[in-house]
Amino acid sequence: WSTPGWLFSGRAGLMRTLIAAATGEPGATLVTGSAGTGKSAVLARLVTLSDPEFRLQYADKIALIPQGLTPPEGAVDVAVLATGKGATEIMTQICHATGALDESVRKPSLDVAQQAWKSWLRQGEKPVTLVIDALDEASNTDDVLAQVLRKIEGPGSFPRRVRLIVGVRSVGGADQDDATATADDEQRPLADRIQRGLHNNPVRGRIQVDEAPWWVRDDMADYVTSLLGLSPRSPYYDVGIAAVRAVA
Repeated sequence: WSTPGWLFSGRAGLMRTLIAAATGEPGATLVTGSAGTGKSAVLARLVTLSDPEFRLQYADKIALIPQGLTPPEGAVDVAVLATGKGATEIMTQICHATGALDESVRKPSLDVAQQAWKSWLRQGEKPVTLVIDALDEASNTDDVLAQVLRKIEGPGSFPRRVRLIVGVRSVGGADQDDATATADDEQRPLADRIQRGLHNNPVRGRIQVDEAPWWVRDDMADYVTSLLGLSPRSPYYDVGIAAVRAVA
């Protein structure tokens, strides 16, 4: 279908929290939830709305977004879709995007990419925002956790520069009490292993998009209303908004 306008709607609280994560104090934020609950959609919105070229091309539509729901231009420095990628590829992409490695160095070893990143990070002071989505679809998720996420910025680094936002599929919320958890790391769900590996707060550092307060049922109804009512090829296109809303 050729559908005019934005289909994305709602998720206002979620967007504000992600904008704060992308522009606030350095640290790690985990964006989790079950399949189809909007993790990638909201991360893609954060990334695209911060991109200067996208903002220029769609300035008229972006101007209609309510105040506070658009990130500052350039808020996201690097965006990586981890699907099918290994640790070396992801680290290399981060290095190329930030200039830590010249793009003429096309296939460096993992060690070369890691060292280039550490050197680049030590030389600057400005915070950098990285968004890595679909980590559960990487070619080796635990390798990416150990060789990329844990190497991005160690917990003892000071001053910290990196704002890391990671999207990963999960079912249910995080363990709230690591001290009493008995499961081995290898037996934990991936999202929980990442949570522990990044040493971030299981409450403030994790956004579970399919649970309160981030999941709002009316947001889904608004989305379905737009999907059914905006396309001229939809059988609901001419039936009136009240009928479309009732179906949604």
